[in-house]
Amino acid sequence: MTKFLKISAAVALVSVAAASFASAGLNAGGTGQLYWAGSTNAPLLPVASNRNSVATPAKILVTAKGLNNFRGCDVQLVINALDGGALPAAWQFQLGGCAEGFASFDVGGKVATKNAFNVAPSVLGVVPSQNSFNYGTGDCRTPHGVGLFWLSAAGANGGTRNPATEYNLWMITVDLTALDLVGDPTGATPCEGGQRGVCINPNFRIPCNDVQRGAAVAILDGNLDVDYFAFPNGLQFTTWNG
Repeated sequence: MTKFLKISAAVALVSVAAASFASAGLNAGGTGQLYWAGSTNAPLLPVASNRNSVATPAKILVTAKGLNNFRGCDVQLVINALDGGALPAAWQFQLGGCAEGFASFDVGGKVATKNAFNVAPSVLGVVPSQNSFNYGTGDCRTPHGVGLFWLSAAGANGGTRNPATEYNLWMITVDLTALDLVGDPTGATPCEGGQRGVCINPNFRIPCNDVQRGAAVAILDGNLDVDYFAFPNGLQFTTWNG
């Protein structure tokens, strides 16, 4: 098997085989965290006042604590409208969506010293099989008008990590300032619904015909074993209501 195929197989393990067996790897007992990131791209303190953001650009950050050995991860975040309706067009970043191109997806985040993939010893040859936004897919990924932010990425090796350190897994930057949020047909990019609030929360449920793990993130270690990090209460959601 070539190096690339080995890496691709590892990526597939994160999102497919990962959901088929219980935690059994080198990282059992760790936790995931979901934040808004501040101007320094570091997580805002997990207090109630920081669960909602009015900022734009807005930066969603997923982290993990309790890593002993890291090779890859699978992060699944569901986003829905706070008012119960379909997801606002201004938050539809998929190919062909109203807001296509106005969200960026950074594997490991932008803080080099906290990037789970890149801190020494780094994970080599990282391949993301998923690193994007999904909406209206016509299958179980996006039911009932919800959207899905999905990262599945792994590399060719595992790297030792300090379990006491909180490492960044993924950062999503959403730039609503670049959109015409009122849907003015004369605007360059008319995109309605930017004034409506949204809620983002981890929901690990793909493959949909397997175990539904809810507020968890899958962590792959150097032995190709998977552990599921639960998100503690208080770090299981963020809202944007600008």
